[in-house]
Amino acid sequence: MSVTFRHSGDLGDIIYSLPAVRALGGGTLYLNAFSPPLPGLEKLKFNKECAVFLSPLLEAQEYINELRIADISAPDYNLDMIRHYIGISPLTRSIDWKNENLNLSDIYLKIFNLPEKERNRKWLSVKRTPLSEFVFHRSLRAHNQNFPWKKIVSEFAQRAIFIGLENEWKSFQEEFGKVEFHRVDNALEMAEIIAGAGLFIGNQSLPSAIAEGLKQNAVLEAMPYMPNGQFQRANLINPLTWDDDSIASMIKGTSKN
Repeated sequence: MSVTFRHSGDLGDIIYSLPAVRALGGGTLYLNAFSPPLPGLEKLKFNKECAVFLSPLLEAQEYINELRIADISAPDYNLDMIRHYIGISPLTRSIDWKNENLNLSDIYLKIFNLPEKERNRKWLSVKRTPLSEFVFHRSLRAHNQNFPWKKIVSEFAQRAIFIGLENEWKSFQEEFGKVEFHRVDNALEMAEIIAGAGLFIGNQSLPSAIAEGLKQNAVLEAMPYMPNGQFQRANLINPLTWDDDSIASMIKGTSKN
């Protein structure tokens, strides 16, 4: 009988839980799209539409034997246990777990007494779809006003596409300038485009979680009070006080010119 896992969202949280799912041997993943949202996070409710969008990417992973959009009362591993370790703030969704600043993958691994090294290797595998040299994304929350988006757009928008929601793209253009929008039908298509790019640039959201799972070259618009999406690796820049030189160096190192 397949080992069972339960997760009630949100989208990026599910992606960050996958190193633990893989380390526990994988199995059947239940996406519970029917629970009430966390206090203060009602606008982020994980629903069936979200689950359907994410499903193709999850089903493509060899350690996911089966995916079900349904609830399960007694899974072998309840990934929703993370809710007990996240200090919920309506504004920041900050983490307060034993006073440690941990990313979400680290928390999942600690909950199940698994080694941190499990999140150091890629946990998402997809084919590459090389549509653009740079892929941009910026959600409507989790912004760092010190991030040099205007400079990046001015210099590289002609070699970039923006993925995500159309309202996110419109808001981005209004603030930073024009860039081509590319619509995706599901998270697998999104992951293939990110994998096919030279560099992903974005803030903390589902696309950045996917970039981390792929261990793709990335520059993250990091938040000082949101350590839960921040990782450390050689081909990722996520400083909290931005250094234009380090960003320029990363772009130059991944650019096809």
